[in-house]
Amino acid sequence: MLIDPLASKGPLRERAELIYEETAARSLHDLQASSPELAMQALQELGVHQIELELQNEELRRTQVQLFVSNQRYIGLYDLAPVGYCTLSEAGSILQANLTSGTLLGMARDAMVDVPLSRFIFREDQDIYYLTSRKLMRERRPQCCELRMVRVDGAQIWVNLAIKVEEDEAAQITFLVALSDITERKQAAIAKAASERALEAKEANQRIEGLSLKVAIDAAEAKKHAGQLADELEVNRALMTSIIDESLSLIYATDLEGRFLIVNRAFENRFGRCRLELLGRTRADALSGIMPAEVAAEHFRNDQLVVAKEHSYEVEETNEEPDGTHFYISQKHPLRDPGGRIFGVAGISTDLTGRKNLELALQGLVKDKESLLKEVHHRVKNNLQVISSLLSLEARRSKSATTEAVIDDMKNRIFAMAQLHESLYRSGTFASVDLGAYLGQLAKHSFRALSEHNGLVQLKLNMGSVTVGMDQAGSAGLLLNELISNCLKHGFPEGSSGEIGVELQPFTDAELLSDNRWCLRVSDTGVGFPSNLDEKRAASLGLQLAGDLGQQLGGTLTIGSPAGGGTQFSIVFTAMEPKALVMP
Repeated sequence: MLIDPLASKGPLRERAELIYEETAARSLHDLQASSPELAMQALQELGVHQIELELQNEELRRTQVQLFVSNQRYIGLYDLAPVGYCTLSEAGSILQANLTSGTLLGMARDAMVDVPLSRFIFREDQDIYYLTSRKLMRERRPQCCELRMVRVDGAQIWVNLAIKVEEDEAAQITFLVALSDITERKQAAIAKAASERALEAKEANQRIEGLSLKVAIDAAEAKKHAGQLADELEVNRALMTSIIDESLSLIYATDLEGRFLIVNRAFENRFGRCRLELLGRTRADALSGIMPAEVAAEHFRNDQLVVAKEHSYEVEETNEEPDGTHFYISQKHPLRDPGGRIFGVAGISTDLTGRKNLELALQGLVKDKESLLKEVHHRVKNNLQVISSLLSLEARRSKSATTEAVIDDMKNRIFAMAQLHESLYRSGTFASVDLGAYLGQLAKHSFRALSEHNGLVQLKLNMGSVTVGMDQAGSAGLLLNELISNCLKHGFPEGSSGEIGVELQPFTDAELLSDNRWCLRVSDTGVGFPSNLDEKRAASLGLQLAGDLGQQLGGTLTIGSPAGGGTQFSIVFTAMEPKALVMP
């Protein structure tokens, strides 16, 4: 079939003819101006170019045919796909739909155009569609959900709705929706869930029947056990009643107003009232004539103290009874209900009258013994003073200076022992001595008795306080007397001055921190010891006696010379705890 080119003349053809006329005119002009060889070459190029255009046109026609076939195939696949496809506008209205969508919703696809997709969504699932659309616009990623849709005939179907958003160059938004029918799967799942629920209900009924049987068995066992518990409870009640009633102590319980809830047999016997006369009544009411009103009020205040403190405590109580004053030690504790609230007070009162009278008697005996010991110490001190006075008389009769010196030393030693008994007499303690106070007084007396330097030599004391027994105190006193005597006799020649120091302080040693060790130190600023100290020490009765007394004290006497000159006597000893005084 031949086609007339002029019959299909259009705007494109007219443009081509204009361009050709201009090009042909220039080409003719160029051919006329060129040589025959160039003209032939140009004609050849035109021929080749024409053939090339014809080949390109042929290729273009084949491409158009392939595109038409592909488009027809795509349209067939789109319309006949098992999934419903819809294109929605930005407002959610259907712009295009395939045949499957129409079949799925029971409406011709042409009639679906411009209908909002939400019209087909089940009313109770509208929120699912709305939330999925919002999430799509927020995240710009494909979304998927399962919901129910309503066909035109009113039937409900379950679909899996997949939706994505597309935006063209003009910022025009469209939505691509794919609808998959999942009604059969959902119905199967619903049927399976119903079957499982039925099975669970059946199993639950079986369990209930089993539990009912078990409850019946347990009820029988509980009834049997309750009977046993009742028997045990009765036995325990009888046991508790027996324990309470057989107790020699007075056992009772009162409510918060002081009314008796429980009393035992000992309580009845003590006050000569039966339980019926006591229960439900207060002490002041039930024991009128037996317990004075002020005593009953005091006992009630002790009960209230238990309630206020909310814990047990022990108190000593008394009562004026016909046979005299009775002393009780009462242990009281609060009574609590299952909720922990205090509703009363229980008490156990033990009569300690006999023991109390014995204690009072023993206290009188101890007081008598203490008076006797005090008198003994006073008499010993007086006897030692008598001995010292006799020695003074003997010294005045003697014509020998050596004898007078020996007698004076003896007098000072006797005074040291007398001063110990004086300290015990004045302190009122007979087994322990404050060593610091005792040695301080002794040092002052010995210094005044022996010093002949008319105030040129001074005494300096630094005494700590530690309690020791009589044995250690006696040894320490005699030792201090000997050391002060030695310092005054040998450390300060006539007319010289200086200082004698006496210290009693804790002995600090990193290796012996836990030891109760003390140091007695006597020092002077006198001339110091001569070079032949060992010979002098062996010949001196005073130094020999000081060494022995140091051993009795529990230490070793050391003699040294301080850096500033003079002499220093030191003894480190452990202060022993006073032994308990054993009374005959």
